[in-house]
Amino acid sequence: MTRHQKARALLAGKFNRSEEAWRKYLPTLDQLSRQMRSRAISHRGFDNGTVSLAWGWHRDPVIVGGANHKPHKGERRHRAGDYCGEMESIWAARRMHCSEIIGMVVTCPHQPDEVSGRDFGVTVSCYYCRIEFRVERRKSKSPLKGHTRLRFNHPTDRSLYLNITVDKFLAMFPNDPPWVLKRGGT
Repeated sequence: MTRHQKARALLAGKFNRSEEAWRKYLPTLDQLSRQMRSRAISHRGFDNGTVSLAWGWHRDPVIVGGANHKPHKGERRHRAGDYCGEMESIWAARRMHCSEIIGMVVTCPHQPDEVSGRDFGVTVSCYYCRIEFRVERRKSKSPLKGHTRLRFNHPTDRSLYLNITVDKFLAMFPNDPPWVLKRGGT
């Protein structure tokens, strides 16, 4: 077996192991993301619960979660107190020294995308999350990878969901406007 064949075999094994873990834990992740909604703080009742399955530093699966935090009305204070469950989940994976997020399950009330107006039947990660996903994808040590799975759940109809990888998801929004951190964090 050549060096390249060995490398491909190792890589294929890693993806098979991730796929196996994803299938095994998905029902648990689905339930936990629904429960995480109770931790959300939203002035408008838009409760986002997010749970991620990641490879811990010891190469065992780790479950980390997050919920959105937007306690006040008015313009969003991105990176200055306001954040979504997706970002809290990525931060938790980083704090726990996880090497890779295998997949992320997001459950929140249904609404069309606020920037593009597209309606997927389920709410997908918002414009601010997409910005942060793009920033994370540029970091070599980020636990968020292009092949990280995203699953967006409808909060009440379990038959409605969207499964997609991070890179394919971001490619669906090529016209997101550029973002610059303004004074006051918005």
